[in-house]
Order: sequence, then C-alpha cells, then structure tokens
Amino acid sequence: MGPVVLIGPAGAGKSTVGELLAALLQRAFVDVDDVGHRFYEAIGQPVDQLVSRIEADGFAAAHRWWQPARLAATAAIEEYPEAVIALGAGHSHFEDEDYAQAARRAFSGAFVVLMPPSPGPDESVRVLRERCVLGKGTDWVRDGRDYLVESVTSTQNRTLADLVMYDHGRTADEVAGDIVRHVESAGLDES
Repeated sequence: MGPVVLIGPAGAGKSTVGELLAALLQRAFVDVDDVGHRFYEAIGQPVDQLVSRIEADGFAAAHRWWQPARLAATAAIEEYPEAVIALGAGHSHFEDEDYAQAARRAFSGAFVVLMPPSPGPDESVRVLRERCVLGKGTDWVRDGRDYLVESVTSTQNRTLADLVMYDHGRTADEVAGDIVRHVESAGLDES
C-alpha cells in the first residue's frame, strides 16, 4: 500500500494522531511541519520569504503566493511511499484550480484521511479555534478571511479524502485505532 496521508485544518491533531498511527501500522512517521522546508527551499520559496511577504503584502496575498511551495510539499507522498504523513494545514487546498488539480494527482496513490473535529462545520471551527488559540496563540483570522472556516468547508479536502475521521470527544489513541481498523478492513495494510 502507498502512504497514509493525514490532512485537515490547523489544530486537527494530524501530527499527534500520525505518530500513534505510524506506530500501530509499524511505519515511519513524516511530519511535513518538520521536513517541509526542504520542499519549499527546493522551489525557491523558503519560509523566511513567506514571512517577509506576509509583512509586506498581508497574509491572504502571501498565502496565495506560497501555493507553489504548499504544492511542492506534496512531494513527500512520493518520497515516503510507505509512511504515515501528516501534511501541514493548507497543503491540501488551494486558491487556484491549477494547483488543486496538481494536488489531486499527487494524492492519487495515497490513502487520505481528512481530520475535522466534528461532522458539523460550525462545531469543527469552534473546536479548532479553541485548540489553535490555546496551543498556537492564533485564531487563524487574517486580512478579513477565516482560514479555519475555509479549511473546514473546503470541497478540495473532501474530494481528496478516502476517509473522514472525526476526533472531538475522543482520544488520539482512539482515533488512530479507528484509522487502523479502516486501513486493515480495506486490505490497505498489505504491501
């Protein structure tokens, strides 16, 4: 089987669940938050340039400018074909359709798990905002845009997902165990 890729909004628990899932599946764990810089730098859009763009042009313009870097990070799917990969927030949905189509191609060989907290978008946004304010010190509202709402309601994310796994009210261990059961029942744990 190819990689298992966890996608979703900031604060969804992709990294936490990903580590546990990798241990249960006896696979390597790759967190794009840790290795993404290699992909960004390879195409000439390192994080420090993103920060400069945010300061100069605002978050929305910088986020759009950084689409090539976000897409480049999907190369982790090919580079780590047997891993569990936690893809950073924003790396699975794009402002421009050309990037969205390229992402769909990049994800085609992976088992993709979308991780919103709850089936209800409003509840998901509420839970994520609380987590992000407490854990990251941000509410993800920038330049009049609510990036948590955009991520939670992204049809691109839903289109990519082979499985949608809600976590609110459950432990990371429970969520990882449920994903393993889906992987095993689909025969996806076999090489």
